[in-house]
Amino acid sequence: MFRKAEDLLLYVAQNYPEVTSCRIDDFHWNIECGDCRMTRGLHLTRRSVSCITDGCGSFCRDFDAPITCEFLCPVCNGFKQWILYEIFLPGKDGKSEAHYFRVRSVPSEGLED
Repeated sequence: MFRKAEDLLLYVAQNYPEVTSCRIDDFHWNIECGDCRMTRGLHLTRRSVSCITDGCGSFCRDFDAPITCEFLCPVCNGFKQWILYEIFLPGKDGKSEAHYFRVRSVPSEGLED
């Protein structure tokens, strides 16, 4: 358990692989297919984020929660699901940039063990 959200994000950044460079655009990631074992631009079919409510029916994104991304291989229709943390770090020009860290992959890639 972490006392502050900043401690959780620091732990994720230090202990899980960054996959920011695998992202081609908003809808494609250059990752290996779990079925055909080819690395190509898998299509992002669903991106789920957690939301919190203010108690009055308004929702906003919980930036401390992970993102779930579901991918589909364009060749063999293989399925892959990643649980990612999107952490905003300072960029070269002073603006914050999104960096992605993979916490889990389904099916497993064997790296979590």
